[in-house]
Amino acid sequence: MQKNRKLMIAMMIGLTMFVYEASAQSPDADIFAVINLNNPETFIPSVGQFIDKFQPGMGGMVNPMMVGNMVFKNPNWTGMDMAGEYKAVVLNPMKYSQAPYAFILPITNKDEYLAALAQVLTKGEETNGIYNFTQPDQKNVFVAFASDKGILAENADVAAQVKLLVEGNSAILSEAASVKGQLTAFLSVSKILVTVRPMIDMLKQQMIMGMQQGAQQGEGQAEGTPAPPAGAQNIIQQEIDTLLALLDQTDRLQLGVGVEDNGLRVSKAVFGISGSAMEKFMAAQTPKKSQLLGVISEDAAILGSGSINLTPEFVEGYVSFLKGISAVGEATDQAMVEKLAAWAQQAMEVFAGDYAFGGLNQHGDSLFTQVYTVNDSGKAKQLIAQYPEMMQHMSEMYKEMGFDMKMSLTDTMEVKGGEILNYHFGMKADQIPDPEGQEVFNKLFGEDIQMPAGFIGQYGVIGFGKNPQDRVKSIMEILDSGADVAAKFTPSLFGLPEENNLFMYVSIPKIMTWVAKIAPDAPPFEMVESPGFGMTGCFLDGHFEGEMFLPVDELLAAKKMGEQVQQTPAQ
Repeated sequence: MQKNRKLMIAMMIGLTMFVYEASAQSPDADIFAVINLNNPETFIPSVGQFIDKFQPGMGGMVNPMMVGNMVFKNPNWTGMDMAGEYKAVVLNPMKYSQAPYAFILPITNKDEYLAALAQVLTKGEETNGIYNFTQPDQKNVFVAFASDKGILAENADVAAQVKLLVEGNSAILSEAASVKGQLTAFLSVSKILVTVRPMIDMLKQQMIMGMQQGAQQGEGQAEGTPAPPAGAQNIIQQEIDTLLALLDQTDRLQLGVGVEDNGLRVSKAVFGISGSAMEKFMAAQTPKKSQLLGVISEDAAILGSGSINLTPEFVEGYVSFLKGISAVGEATDQAMVEKLAAWAQQAMEVFAGDYAFGGLNQHGDSLFTQVYTVNDSGKAKQLIAQYPEMMQHMSEMYKEMGFDMKMSLTDTMEVKGGEILNYHFGMKADQIPDPEGQEVFNKLFGEDIQMPAGFIGQYGVIGFGKNPQDRVKSIMEILDSGADVAAKFTPSLFGLPEENNLFMYVSIPKIMTWVAKIAPDAPPFEMVESPGFGMTGCFLDGHFEGEMFLPVDELLAAKKMGEQVQQTPAQ
């Protein structure tokens, strides 16, 4: 078995090499990733200062001399412009199997730079424009030059190839970043996936075969391990297929990291392949300022809002996924699968696009609430009325996984301008054998899991948790009043765009406080005030941009509360 596996891997690597060689039509085709560092003269000290805020004195370990020595073999950055732009280029590892990376450096004086390397390294002989140095560990370092750029690599072929890319003004090396930060990265997802896809498919088939045979064949695991239930196998396979389908539509990815005086900013940008369903979905979105965020209680540990246009391509993809997870074995009721798919499609078509949500409230028992817009409240009520039947179908398919809910409409409640439909799931604490589990269940849900669904005007409101009707009713009252309620936590607090397709506010201390309130025998700790952190997602010019800001005060508050939790048992 082991020999067969090695043979299969060797064959896949050979096939991958063939696929790559067939597709590589330009020098740029070799580039898998580019990492840019702008102005290390200021960036490196800012990283040290950031670390010092959490571990005083440790930031000094990150200094220009250390970085220069460990990365560039030039501790004093002699002959290099510390305020310039530095790049790391990663080439196809299937073609360049050894050290497939190189650094592109801004050089101010070639002779001084080579002299500095000669003080740390040995030899330095030049052949065909490439200098060969030897490190103390006997590994080679190759240096080449192109205009005012130096190329540093541990592979002569890589140094030569990157030199050609620089001289040819590679478009990928000069691509403008859509992300923020002194440190940015570009990854060619499409090239990487084409190269490694045969191996991914092989691993996927091995995993599926392992589940079907009822044995996990990973290293260190005993054979004969029972296979996951058929329903779980089906879900896993459908999720993998969906993930791969999304990757197949992704062209490239950009990442950015910026260190600011009061926090850390992380951003990303995703570009879809031209003509793909992903690109069409992205192009159809319009960032908007949320009008609903203020109606959600500000004491929630997690808040969010946004606006999404569910395009036909998105709906088709989701319905296809739902059909996939609904077809389990020979006993599948195909008519019911089609009915479930039709119901899901109608539910998405009635959704008007805007939404806001909140969860883990500090006061009261609400676990989760959401408000969303609908374009036909009558149709929305009809679909909610059919939900118990859909839930029952899903429950029967996955009984073997312990998923057995019997959802039912228990009563309706008339409120000013609208109506609340109260649903129960027929699950009680005494169905849980573990006493601690029963205690957690009672704190979360009370006697039974409930889901009130309210409709008022163009809005739908859903609640979840213990006694969620009160919070749903209060939100409906705000909506009925027509008042424009200002939100306390907004994107602008974190330097994020007010017009977006998704905004989330998260408070780590509030989450920890909520968990301590629910968990049995949780150690007590003092709640620390913190600003929380924010993140947004925006679709701009046919691509997606995501950004997150982590304030130092939020990270320090989370660190302090974590230390309190660790110290409590010892006391």
